[in-house]
Amino acid sequence: MIKATICFLLSTVCLTASGVAQETGETKSPAARIDQVQWIAGNWSGTAMGGKFEETWSPPSFGAMMGMFKFIKDDKIAFYELLTIVPKEESLIVRLKHFDDQLVGWEEKDESVEFPLVSISETEAKFDGLRFNKISKNEMHITVRIGEGDQAEDVKFICKRVIPTQSK
Repeated sequence: MIKATICFLLSTVCLTASGVAQETGETKSPAARIDQVQWIAGNWSGTAMGGKFEETWSPPSFGAMMGMFKFIKDDKIAFYELLTIVPKEESLIVRLKHFDDQLVGWEEKDESVEFPLVSISETEAKFDGLRFNKISKNEMHITVRIGEGDQAEDVKFICKRVIPTQSK
């Protein structure tokens, strides 16, 4: 079941990647700086797609942010993602690579899924096919467009900040 889920997700993500530029029709990303998305940094968790997830983003440093994502379904790791938000020209881009539970990459070694920036505000960073919405200090919604054309759908990940417990 997990292998079937992984194959489905891989095929839909690949479709997303190939159709990303077609979603908005925009050709030039707006000017943006990495510090404008620093609110994404932190440890997050939630449920989506019939499973649980954990996502961690580093604060901006040296002009970039790095994220890690783990998806759990049926009490097993279904897949991992390694993500970056980095400058591209005068704007930002999200780059993503998928790995199965054995850390075997889905994309070719020299390829990644790319989401160029479409718009940015104090509470939203909209990339082509991927959107981060700051709801509050402790809640963020991530929406990913999966598929293409009439078959495309938006999948929402409601992220709650994981607050570390302090031991005495």
